Amino acid sequence: MQKLKMVMQMKNFSLVYIVREDILVPKIDNYHNYIYHNVIEGLQAIKLKPNVVFIDLGLTKVTGIDCLKMIRSNPLNHQIKIVVCSKKYNINLLKKAFEMGAD
Repeated sequence: MQKLKMVMQMKNFSLVYIVREDILVPKIDNYHNYIYHNVIEGLQAIKLKPNVVFIDLGLTKVTGIDCLKMIRSNPLNHQIKIVVCSKKYNINLLKKAFEMGAD
């Protein structure tokens, strides 16, 4: 019974990726994977209450930091885990992301 309950929870697990178009995103089997190349659409997907959001810090029109700020500005989104990623290593940008609420 416990194993069945665990499987049911896994099927409801969802991931949202907000990334540039040139970024390849791994789709994870048995999870709901939502991939957005547009920040506005990605932010709308936050209403689905995903378990994890991946944000590309190299977003162009709206920066990844701004996207992170928008998500964390709503107290209802504080339980969502946010992972940031970047093509370039920039320690200052990473520090800022953690200060803004990245996990």
